Amino acid sequence: MALPSFEIVIYGLLNSDEYQKAKNCLEDLIRTHAKQIAHSELHPLLEYDWNSFVHKKRTELRGETWAFNDNCMVFIDKKLHGNAEQFRDWAKRTFDHVDFRESDLLDVFSNEEYKQRYEHHVGKNSFCFMDFQIENRETSQKSYIGRLVFEL
Repeated sequence: MALPSFEIVIYGLLNSDEYQKAKNCLEDLIRTHAKQIAHSELHPLLEYDWNSFVHKKRTELRGETWAFNDNCMVFIDKKLHGNAEQFRDWAKRTFDHVDFRESDLLDVFSNEEYKQRYEHHVGKNSFCFMDFQIENRETSQKSYIGRLVFEL
């Protein structure tokens, strides 16, 4: 009897842990169950592209996607399966796959991939970064808000 094969496509916010969880899970499945993964695609997106993609999918798929508020969308056999956690649960049930990576390691992966994305564009486009933080004047404690990236 032939084993079932799956087509898995992952879209996600490039620098999110959620995307990294799904990506690493898919890469593990490809390594360990290559014959059952007929086709796979990874689509890491930057913030603006991710928000545009989610808006487009909400309009296209309707239903439950209007409440979708995660940083990763996984499609199995061209149907929306859900977010990274739902994909990992599916991988556990289907392939008995357990992810061993800690969140600190995922942070390193996401930062490295984010960095490589910009280094890959060196010579093509220029980028400018602006970091935002709030400082409490009484305690001099700083809280990091986020980074804004300008493509010049």
